Amino acid sequence: MLPDDCIYKNKQRWVTAASFEDYVRLFGRKFAKEQREAFYAAEGSSAFPEGLPEALLRRGRFYAGCHTDKCWYRVLVHQVQEPLMASVYFVDYGDYSMMRPSELQPLWRRFRELPVQAVPASLDRVAPVQSDWSPVDCLNFRNLVQERQFVARIVAKLPDDRTGVQGAHRLVVRLVDTSTDRDVQLDELL
Repeated sequence: MLPDDCIYKNKQRWVTAASFEDYVRLFGRKFAKEQREAFYAAEGSSAFPEGLPEALLRRGRFYAGCHTDKCWYRVLVHQVQEPLMASVYFVDYGDYSMMRPSELQPLWRRFRELPVQAVPASLDRVAPVQSDWSPVDCLNFRNLVQERQFVARIVAKLPDDRTGVQGAHRLVVRLVDTSTDRDVQLDELL
C-alpha cells in the first residue's frame, strides 16, 4: 500500500546532463488532454483562425499552442522575444520552445483551470561523488531508470518561480521501485 505522501510518476525522462533534476508528470490527466486536442482541432473552435493577433500576445499569459507535431498544448508565454516570436513553456511537459503568434490561440477557461502536469523535481539523498555529475554517473543513472515507472515519495515541497507558473512548487522526491515484492528506494542503489 502506498503512503499518503506519494504521487505516481510517468517516467519518461529524468536525468539531465548537469544534474539529477527534471520534471515529473502526474498520471490521470489523459482525458483532459484528449478533450483539449479535440476541441482545438475542431473546425470553428479557433477564436482567431489565422492565429493570435500580435496585440494580444502577453508575457505571463496562458495560450493553446499548436506545436510542430500539429497537436495543441497548454503553453505559458515566458517572454515575447520580438513582435513575431515568443518563448513559451509547455506547462504539462516541462519543455520550452519558440512559437509565432500564428501558432497560438487563447486558452479557454476550462483548460486554464486544470493544474499543470509538469512539476519540477529533484532527487533527495542523491549527490555527485565529485563536484559535478560525470557522464558515467549520468549513464549509470539512466540505465537504472530508463523505461521504468516509479512511485515518487515527496520529502519536500519548495516554492519555484523559474517556470513562471503562479504558485508553482519544486518537489524533492525519493523514487521507489514497487515492481517487486520488496520496495526498493532508488537512492539506496546509487
